[in-house]
Amino acid sequence: MPPRSSDGSSSDPTGDPSNWLAPGDLPGHPGVDPHLGAATLESEAFGPGPGSAGHGGHTILVVDDNPVVRALMVRVLGEHGYEVLEASNGERALSIAAAHSGRIDLLLTDVLMPGMSGAELAVELETVRPGVPRVFVSGYPEGEILRSGMLDPGVTFVQKPFVAAALLQRVREALAAARA
Repeated sequence: MPPRSSDGSSSDPTGDPSNWLAPGDLPGHPGVDPHLGAATLESEAFGPGPGSAGHGGHTILVVDDNPVVRALMVRVLGEHGYEVLEASNGERALSIAAAHSGRIDLLLTDVLMPGMSGAELAVELETVRPGVPRVFVSGYPEGEILRSGMLDPGVTFVQKPFVAAALLQRVREALAAARA
């Protein structure tokens, strides 16, 4: 399956299909294709973009049990001016949140993780860090996540695989809504 650009059209920025994973190659994450996103991201201009100075001072806690997906999110956010804290599971995220002396402006978490789901993490984080906005990511379709009751309607959601622009847009929206 060739990578898709942010407008949905097919592209091949790497020219090497051996760099891609097919959806479902990663256990426990059907439809997750982090290399598809990475290949698409490689074709985008990286580095601090216009207005990235405005992201200074925003700290985002990124939680995903998949190290490839987590590294991708950390990279995208870091290269766009955000300070990033990262954890591989909910328990570790709570420890980081409790130990971190500064603000945490946003929780960006996978929905399904071993031990503690993203929704359970959000509830627990509320006791340590009240009012932190949340963005949830999943390889499952949003409709399926909502129908199953894993998340409540109205949450901010990003479908995996994603392109940097979609992730950054949802992060900006969640931060703006928290300030309003």
